[in-house]
Amino acid sequence: MKQTDIEQFVASYTNDDTVISFRWNGKHGEEFVDDNADFREAVIEQVIGRPANVPLQLVVDLYRALTEHSVESWGIDPRVEDLGKLMLTAGRSAVARDYVVGSMQSFDANCGTSFAGCPRDVAEECLELARSKLHSETDEDERAIWTAGLERFNLLLEHSS
Repeated sequence: MKQTDIEQFVASYTNDDTVISFRWNGKHGEEFVDDNADFREAVIEQVIGRPANVPLQLVVDLYRALTEHSVESWGIDPRVEDLGKLMLTAGRSAVARDYVVGSMQSFDANCGTSFAGCPRDVAEECLELARSKLHSETDEDERAIWTAGLERFNLLLEHSS
């Protein structure tokens, strides 16, 4: 795929993650295949290298794909931290749930997203949202997400710039 094709994809992203989502063949080890890995890799390079004007939903979808990939690949792409930082900086508390859910996908995702280095005001805003959601939420699955969010955003606050 040509660089201009990647640039065009990024510029005109339509919230259709079909070609960047984790598409696993159900096998591990030498037989492990993610049909979208090569294209997603190129898109990630473009997004991280030139983040201005990148659609927020594209960053969220790439972050989601990498954290889902970590479950079956037994590892995490270190660029997930960069995507997490971009996502939180641009989307603030609007993407807090996406950030936490991604971090909960696997041990590797948890470790790889622990120090995203978001600005202090963003970490504070997300922490306040997590507190509010935990106070008002009755669904146990959602409460688990926001409980993890409290821990996650406290950690980000400790390491914020």
